[in-house]
Order: sequence, then C-alpha cells, then structure tokens
Amino acid sequence: MTKYLLKISVFILTATATYAQVWHPVGNGLGLIPGFKTHVSSDIYNGEVYVAYSNKLGPSYNTIVEVWNGVSWNSLPALPSSSFSARDILVVNDTVYLAGDDVSNNGVILYTFDGMGWTGHTTTNLQGWATYVGQYNGDIIVGGAITVGSIEKYLVKFDGTNFLPFGNIEGTTSINQVYNTVVFNNELYAGTGSGTSSSFTDAIRKYDTVSDSWSSPVQFLQGTSSTSNDFKLITYNGKLYAAEASPTVNTELFEVKGDSLLLAGQIDHTVSDFTIFNSILYMVGDPVMSGTISMSRYNGVGVSPVLGSPANLGAVESINNKLYTFSAKADILNGLDYNYAFQSALNNVALLKGQFYKDANNNCQPDAAEKGLSFMACSVNGNNFNSDSKGYYSVVLPPGTYQLDSLSALSSLTKNYEFNCSFPGPVTVSGNQTITQNVAVANNVPVDAQVFITPWRGFSARYGFREVYQLDFGNAGNTAINQATVRVTIPSSVSLDVAVPSPATINGDTLTYHFTNLPPDSVVKALIQVRIDTAGNVMGDSLTFRADIISGVPGDADISDNSDVIKQVISGAFDPNDKSVSHERILPHSKYVDYHIRFQNTGNDTARKVTVVDTLDITLPLTKVVIKSASHPYQLRVVGSTLIWEFDNIMLPDSTTDYIGSQGYVRFSAGINPSLSVGDTIDNDAEIYFDYQHPVHTNHAKTVIVSNISLVEAREEHKLQVYPNPARDIMHIRNMADRSQELVLRDVSGQKLKTINIAGMTEVSCDMSSLPVGVYFLSSQNETYRIIRANQ
Repeated sequence: MTKYLLKISVFILTATATYAQVWHPVGNGLGLIPGFKTHVSSDIYNGEVYVAYSNKLGPSYNTIVEVWNGVSWNSLPALPSSSFSARDILVVNDTVYLAGDDVSNNGVILYTFDGMGWTGHTTTNLQGWATYVGQYNGDIIVGGAITVGSIEKYLVKFDGTNFLPFGNIEGTTSINQVYNTVVFNNELYAGTGSGTSSSFTDAIRKYDTVSDSWSSPVQFLQGTSSTSNDFKLITYNGKLYAAEASPTVNTELFEVKGDSLLLAGQIDHTVSDFTIFNSILYMVGDPVMSGTISMSRYNGVGVSPVLGSPANLGAVESINNKLYTFSAKADILNGLDYNYAFQSALNNVALLKGQFYKDANNNCQPDAAEKGLSFMACSVNGNNFNSDSKGYYSVVLPPGTYQLDSLSALSSLTKNYEFNCSFPGPVTVSGNQTITQNVAVANNVPVDAQVFITPWRGFSARYGFREVYQLDFGNAGNTAINQATVRVTIPSSVSLDVAVPSPATINGDTLTYHFTNLPPDSVVKALIQVRIDTAGNVMGDSLTFRADIISGVPGDADISDNSDVIKQVISGAFDPNDKSVSHERILPHSKYVDYHIRFQNTGNDTARKVTVVDTLDITLPLTKVVIKSASHPYQLRVVGSTLIWEFDNIMLPDSTTDYIGSQGYVRFSAGINPSLSVGDTIDNDAEIYFDYQHPVHTNHAKTVIVSNISLVEAREEHKLQVYPNPARDIMHIRNMADRSQELVLRDVSGQKLKTINIAGMTEVSCDMSSLPVGVYFLSSQNETYRIIRANQ
C-alpha cells in the first residue's frame, strides 16, 4: 500500500511510457490457499516487497507475511493468533506493522514484528477493526472503524505501546471508518466512509495541527455526477484526488480542487490500492457490476482500463522498473499458475509460455493423462529458463522471431529426455502478446540406473565428529526397476553409527542394499552416519566412500553413473555454510567438476525456508549443469545464468537443538567451457538465505587449469586403463603409474578370484574365459573398477 510522509507530498513526474499487458510470475508466488476469500496488502521497504495476506479457514484466519527480495519469497514467522485478519501493512525503521481485525473480539487491531517476534496491541475497551496503517510526522497512525468504550475514534496514533487520540475526526457529523490518509501541500487529509446517506462532503477530512481538529473542506460536486460516500485519497502529479472506495454502481475518480470535487474519470473497479509507475497512476481493486476490470491507469487527462490484467487485485507496488500486483483470489492467468503474485515491465514485450510434457503416446499433443516434466532447461536466443515442478515455463521477450534450442536436463533423473516428434519451430511474438508453445519430450531409454553417494559436509570431513552420507539410487530409464542391489564401501578407519533404512547386509566396511519396484523418474534415498574416529585418522588424510550398482539392471544404457566415488579430506574447524569443489586443479579439456553447497541453521529457532542462489559465469555453461543430489525436497528456478534452489517448508532445526538435522546441501556437476586454457581459474560462490534474514555469502570455490598434475591428483582413468570393457575372454590392464600395483579381482559377493601384480608403466592381459558372464570388480590400493564379462 502506498504510504506518504509529510516531507514528500509533491512528485516530480516525467512523460508517460508505453506499456503492455504482459504479466509473468514473481518467483514461485505466494502461499495462499485456493478457494478461500482473502485480504491482501503490500508495502516496499529497503528494496524489498512485503505482502500480507489472510486466508479464511472456517471461523479462523491464517495470516502470513512474505518478503520478495528480488530472488525468492521468504516468510516471516506466523502470527501467534489464529483469529487476526490483516487489512494493511507498513514497514518502517525495521519494524513491520499489520493493521486488521481480530474476530475473537479481543480488541487487537495492530501487530508489530521487530525482527524477533510478533506482538499484538490493544487498549482497554477497544473494539472494531483497523483497515489502514501509515505514518505522519514520524508517528504511526492507525485508521478504521475503531471504538474505545463508547467513544468512536476511527483514527489513532500508536506510540509503540499505547493508542492515543488524533483529534476528533468525526466532528459534528457521522463517519463509519477511515480508509487512508495522504499529505498534500504539507497538510494531512483523510479519506473516510460517511455515515450519512447523502453527504459526500463528510467523507474527506483535513487536519489542523494547531487546533488538533478535523474539518470537511469539500462542499460542492461537479455537475450532475453522483457518488457514494466512501473515499480513498490519492496524490498524483501535484494534485489531490479522491476515488470511491466502495461504490454501488461505477467507481469515479475526482480531483479535489479547493472546495469542489471535479470528475476526472470513471473506473470499473473498486480502489483497494494505488501506485505511481513510469509517471502514470495505477489503481487496483475488485470489478464492479459483474465486470472483469481490476486495474486502471490515469495519466492526468483520462482513465483507461489495463486490459488483460489479473482479477480481484488487492495491492500494487512499483520498484526497480517493474510493476507488482497481488490478487486475493486469482492464481491462474492465461493458463499459467502465478500463485497470486504478478509482475510486468509494462513495456513493449511478449510472454512466451508453455509446458514440457511427457508425450507417452507420441502423438505430439498434451493429453490429460500426460504429466509435465520438471527441471528441463531451455534457451531462446540466449535467454535461459527452466520448467517448474509441473513442467510449466515462461519467458519475457521483445517482439521478434525466436527458436527454442539447447534443451538440457538439470536433473540427472531426466537426462534421457529429448525433443519428441519434430523440433519446435520458430515462434514469432509481438508486443503485448502472450504465446503458448508446449514442448513434447520423451525418454526412449528403457534401462538406466544411477547411484550417487554424497557427504552432507561436502569434500571435507570433520576430525572426531559424526558425518552423514546420503545414498541416492535413481531410475533414469522409462521402465520400472524391479530389483537392484547397491553396495556401499566406507573407509575402514571410520565407525558406522547407524544407517536408515537398514542395509540388507553389513559386512565390515561394506553395506549392501536391495531396492525394488522403482518407477521411472524417481529416486530412493538412504542415510549413513559414521564417526571419523581420532584413532586411525590423521588431519589431512583422505577418506574414500564408494557406491556401486552390482546387480539388477541388465542392459543399462549408461554405466558411467553406476558407480560413484567421493574423496574427502579430514579437517578441523569449518564454516557451517560453504561451497566446495571436487578438484582444485584440473588439466586442459577436462569436462566436469562437482560442486557441493552446504548450509546449516546456526540460529536460535527453526528455519522454515532456505534458499540457495548460485550465479554461474561463462566458464560453467548452464546447459551442462546436472543436479545429482540434495538433502531435502526443493523447487528449482533458472534466471539467466543463476540457479535458485528453494527449500520450502524445510523446518530446519537450529544446530543446538539437532546438530545433524540442522544441516542440508545441494550437489551438482558443471560442465567446463572447453575454451579455457592453462592459467585460467574457475571461480564460483553462492548465497544462502535463511527465512527473511540477509544472505550468507559462502567462500569462493576455485579450480585452476594447469599443464600437469601428479598422479595422486589425476582422475582414475589416468591411473589404470582397462579394455575392452565389457570383455569376452581377454581383458587388458595398463598401469599408467610409475610404480607397481597389486590388483584384486572379486565377484559381486566380494569373494577374491584373482590377484594381479603389474609393474609401473606396463600392460598385462587377464584371462576372463573361465568366469561366468556377469559383473566383477577390479580393485587397486585406492580405486575400484567395475568390469563386465560378456558372452559376445
């Protein structure tokens, strides 16, 4: 809601800008519950948008305040009352003020939030409700239908504790409530609801600071215009206006000039809120007379509707060259889910939207039973975007012709999906236009299992502490995996505390899991907690954890992700919110690095939401990003080259209450720009938001391109070369190290079959002909390789 201070009543305005009725979502939108009548209000503070809304749930209300920081929505703590309905919001001096109505009749008309918690405010014998909270001369003022005892106040001052009289705004005539106040020519005016059926003159009040009293300056109405008796006041372009707040027929906008109301135009909706954007006055509200208009604009000459705007608008704000508006009821516009929050640049742009859908029957049409596909990334002339949890996408574009390209999967589970039918052709868009382009995708790979083992702490383990490791077994194929076995190998120097769910078998440092009936595009998780014992481990030592799919997926199309190896360095002190990288030095033309972003709630209360923001530069193309694992369910958004993970309702306990449970992470791999050369550095960091707090900036995870690295640092394919794999009779093993190695060949049960000694920089042959067809494991001192014995 627009608030005015005494010192800023005159605006310097420029020429009217062109505009378009193209609206796109604001992040993931608000958390309103569909189907319930709500109140919604907003305010701007320190470059952030605050929105208060109240869902009516039977006899009670659920009132929430959400804050848009330009990246994501974050909720303030819930109010302590389930009976308070917020009607207006003001944020000033780091304090949030909510004016409203407590349906339990306990007299609370105002709640304040000081950054720690909410406090309700009332006074003895106070009744009624508040519809407005603002500021005047440094004082907080609250207006509405407020009665203290038998005295009708309507407008009061709030000193932080008590409600104080603010003149006698009712005077000798009757009003029934105060809608708002504005400052015009350094004088305070109030828009009210007149209690008399014929006297519009009582609905506009003017305050005299000397006598601490109110008067009615307006006495005449222009021509034959008719009006209701309720006004909301607006200052615009150096003039004072009055808009009908609750009309019976049509809403009219009047200029308040001297002692007269001069008709300025007709509005086809109530006026709940207003703002100035690009020198134009925008007003929003509910349609009247069964109309459909919820937004109008006024340029000082005439009023015109903003066609194509959302319905049932309750609040509007302008910030950072964008117009934001919020609906109490409407969450869908042009088939796209906005969750009650809308934004527009109101210039000559178009909206391209649609859905990535699984075209199961290959008919190139989205059918009712076909679901959307999340985590798909695409590009239009360099504009990156992704599909949401239901497969929907939207991107704002200038007029022109565009081609969808660069389809990629942001999740390892959806890596096999590709354009189905024909590649989507060029799309031509013009200004003020919304175009729908659905995208058919299909997974034509029958069998593709994958496994990842991820330490919650990333690429370091804390000496003497417990650490948690997450096993992810996923099905990236298009058929169910009926039964598969995964083996996890932990270092012998750590102690197993607990594993959830329990493995099928535990044999020393080997845990075996059986997974059954895993549908396509799904993943099953297991947690393993170990202690990094002080006995047997030394600071700076490395730990190796490994996961292998050892049976159950014959014909797997991609065996490169059937094993996962994670190396950690044992360390001491650590930053609870950091970013780490799998390789600090790599050779030219290396393809990927892994990143791990860790967060921990070190506050003193439960975190309801965590947002992780990672902006990639040109060294890490977005089209080559694959998310491998995360500690909690999340929603993902892509804005340009920025990845935004939103962990809604994560309910992360603080570290003093639950140390292990207070942690979380995301792990992803990023493809490397092939043009990088020796001496270049890949530098990446992240920001972590806990609820409404300021972001925590992580360290910089750096990787340097070097001309050579030691064999200890080299990737495993640089240590041993095993070919062919699969092998029929003879398998060749080449030792790329300059030292001899002892290799052990085992079957899937772990039974030793052969020991092979190979000198440095030599090659040997291994006879496999006597072994049954199947999977085997060849282990060196540090690494294990998955070998397949084939029959042809």
